[in-house]
Amino acid sequence: MSLVQRFRSAGLLAQFLIVGVTVGLVTAAAIAWFVDAQITSLVLNQVAQRATDQVKLGVISHLNAQDFEPPFTAARLDLLSNRLDGPLSSILENDGVLRLHLFALDGTVIYSDLTPMRGKKIAPAEDSSLDAALHGVAVTQISDLRSQENAELHATFGTALEVYVPVVLDGHVVGAYEVYQDAAPLRLVRPLVWGSMALGAAVLLSALTLVVRRAARLIQRQQEEQRRLAQTSADREASREMDIFRRELLGTVSHELRTPLSLVHGYAELLSERGHTFDAESMREMAQEIHRGSTTMRRMVEDLLDLSRIQRGRLDMLLVDTHLDELVREALPRLRELPGGERLEARIESTPPCRVDPKHFEHMMTNLVMNGLSYAPEGEVLLQLKHPIPGWASVEVVDHGPGMAPEVLARVWDSFYRAPDTMTSPRRGAGVGLAVVKSLAEAHGGYVEAETTQGSGSTFRVYLPCMEELPA
Repeated sequence: MSLVQRFRSAGLLAQFLIVGVTVGLVTAAAIAWFVDAQITSLVLNQVAQRATDQVKLGVISHLNAQDFEPPFTAARLDLLSNRLDGPLSSILENDGVLRLHLFALDGTVIYSDLTPMRGKKIAPAEDSSLDAALHGVAVTQISDLRSQENAELHATFGTALEVYVPVVLDGHVVGAYEVYQDAAPLRLVRPLVWGSMALGAAVLLSALTLVVRRAARLIQRQQEEQRRLAQTSADREASREMDIFRRELLGTVSHELRTPLSLVHGYAELLSERGHTFDAESMREMAQEIHRGSTTMRRMVEDLLDLSRIQRGRLDMLLVDTHLDELVREALPRLRELPGGERLEARIESTPPCRVDPKHFEHMMTNLVMNGLSYAPEGEVLLQLKHPIPGWASVEVVDHGPGMAPEVLARVWDSFYRAPDTMTSPRRGAGVGLAVVKSLAEAHGGYVEAETTQGSGSTFRVYLPCMEELPA
């Protein structure tokens, strides 16, 4: 490679890294901001509601409408204090309530846990939060506890949640109360959220850096290959085939990722705009849908990467001598977690040992089962492991779907081939799952076959070479 080409490749890598890092940081910051806002709002509401409930249960139940009517003489206020000091003492000591003031409609403090505050009058017009509460509207805010009467609380707690709540007796607002609640839960939210997101961002950026470096190297190799292929007519034909593969790959990715990506984006947008209106069960269901969509995209990308590695001769194989029935039984729980996996049944025969890569063997089974579950929307899908002839083991998936036309059967193992819409279910894939199965089977020294009866279902089978016993 010339010096100029090396500089161009380095510049391309730098551009990819800058874009990847910028996108990662912006994405992580946006997610952290959204999660921080949602969790803070949720905790704020819960703490405020707890404080309100504590006062209603422990104090308001000891009051009547006459307590809020003038005149507010010292004797009346003392009697009220004697009545409330006991219930309030328990709340202040055990439940995180730091301070409580009761106001009449004219702003007179008819009760406070601070004795000097009892009998003082605060003009509602000078305190918008108090004025709102006296007009029937609850107000929640964070207080820095800077006022003189709260100096002791500021030294201990720093900040507190301040809640103004109207007092409604006999259907009428007769006054209001102001309660300070320990805001310890709120102080834990931001470090927890941003710390978690910082860790996630670090992992994301590391992954992006690795992916971008690999992508840049792949692009670089493709460019070199294209320059070599352009030298002769044979090279030009190979270059044409590479272009066709690239277009099919890009077309497949852009088309087939659109549905799961739209699902993930739609639910994420819904949560970001109206997340506070949903209960925990609804949010759990949305999270499951997001997980299902992202899992579909991940599996599709894994198939595309494996197909690309196989076609480029870069497939890593770690072959071991093992019994296939053990691998099938181990993989069954994961196969039953696939969409529709509750319909999967298995019949497993003991087979002689085979030399396989366990990871790629499970990948073949997963793709066969996903194909059966996707194109046979109803009925049992059967996974069978057999020893049909000496020297060979077979893994087959039998479905009871609509079957395939002859022209579809002839091309069903081809890369990027998808049956016409009339022969497919709505859950059509990227057209690479069965192609990956065929390539992996051949990489193990095996082969594939398919059988079908229109209207009755299809059988997809993989044959792998085996031995009669493990070598000594």
